[in-house]
Amino acid sequence: MAITRILKSVVKAGLIAGSFIAVVLFSAYVVILVVTRAGGEVEVPDVVGESYYDASRRLHDCGLRLAARGEEYSPIVPKDHIMYQEPAAGSMVRKSRVVRVTVSKGSENIAVPDLSGEELRQVGGKLIIPPKLRQSRLQVGHISAIHYPAKGGLILAQNPVAKTPIEVGGKVNLLVSAGPRRSKYLVPDVAGKKLDEAVQILSQLNLQVRPEREYRPRAEPNVVLKQNPLPNEILEEGGAVVLTISAPQKEKRWQHLRYLVVEYQVPLEIPPKTPRLVRIEMTDVLGTETVLLARFDPGTVITEVISYKEKATVKVFVDGVLRQQTEADDSRRRTYLLPDGLGETYETQNSPVNPFRRLR
Repeated sequence: MAITRILKSVVKAGLIAGSFIAVVLFSAYVVILVVTRAGGEVEVPDVVGESYYDASRRLHDCGLRLAARGEEYSPIVPKDHIMYQEPAAGSMVRKSRVVRVTVSKGSENIAVPDLSGEELRQVGGKLIIPPKLRQSRLQVGHISAIHYPAKGGLILAQNPVAKTPIEVGGKVNLLVSAGPRRSKYLVPDVAGKKLDEAVQILSQLNLQVRPEREYRPRAEPNVVLKQNPLPNEILEEGGAVVLTISAPQKEKRWQHLRYLVVEYQVPLEIPPKTPRLVRIEMTDVLGTETVLLARFDPGTVITEVISYKEKATVKVFVDGVLRQQTEADDSRRRTYLLPDGLGETYETQNSPVNPFRRLR
C-alpha cells in the first residue's frame, strides 16, 4: 500500500511538472512567433527605371529576391532596366519574398530598306509613303530635290543608307529627282502678228499658247493685240504665253449657231491601260476653243454636241496625238480617222476649257 501511494505521488508530481513545462514552452513559442512576425515584414522598394544589377542589390539589402519574368521592347526605358515590378512599390511583404520584374530590351531596331529607284508621289496634296518604308514602320524625314535626268519624284539617295539599323518609327531623309532641268528663253515679241504665225514662233521654243479673244473695232481679225509675259521676260520651257487675239466681230457665242454631233471611241487596248487623255478642239470663224479635256477609259464612246458658226473643223486628240478630224459646213460633213502614230501632236497640259461649252 505504501508503495502504491508513493507511485501515485510520483505520477502526480510528474504530471504537474509536465504541464508546467508545456505551458512554458507554448508561451515561449508564442513570444518567438510574435517577435518573428513583427520583425519579418519589409516594404518593397521602387526599382522601376533602375538597372537590373542595381535593383537586385537594393532588394537584397531589404531581404528580398529579384527574378525576371520577361523582356519587352521600350523606346523610353533603357536596355537592361526595369519596366514593371510585382509586388508594387510600397507593398509590405515577408522577407525572402521574390519580386518579379519585366526588363527592357531597349528600342526595337530594324534595317533601313533600299529605296533607290522607288517613286515618291503626292495625291491630293498628301504624301504617299513608299511601300518598302511603310512596311518597315519607318517615316519620311526631310525631302530634298535636285534636277536630274530622270522623272520627277524618283528617289536618288537616302540617309541613313540601306541596311543601317534604326529605331522603329524613325525617319529616313530622301533625295529625289525634280526632273531634267528645263531650258529658259526670252519671250519673243509676237504682238501685231497673226495668230498662226505667233503660235509657230512660240512653239519652236517649246512654249504653250493660251489665246483669249477680245473685240476691237477696226482691228484686223486674229491678230495678237497683247501678250503675257511681256517680250524679253524669262520663261521656262513648257510655260504658257497668254495671247489676246482680236475677235472678228462682237457677237455672242450662242447666236446664229449651227450644231454638229461628233462621236469618238477611245481605242481599245489589250491588256487595258490607264485612262487616256482626250481633247476635242473646235475651230470656226470665231476662233479655236477647247470643247472637252478629260480622261476616259479605253473603249469609252464619247458623244459631243458642238455648236459653230458657218463652218467648223473638229479635232480629237488622244494623249496629244491627233486621231480624228471632222470638217462641216452647210453642204457637207466629212470625218477622217488617223491610225495610231500618225497625225500632228498637240500639247494639252494646262489647256483651258472654254466656259461657253455649257451653253451649247
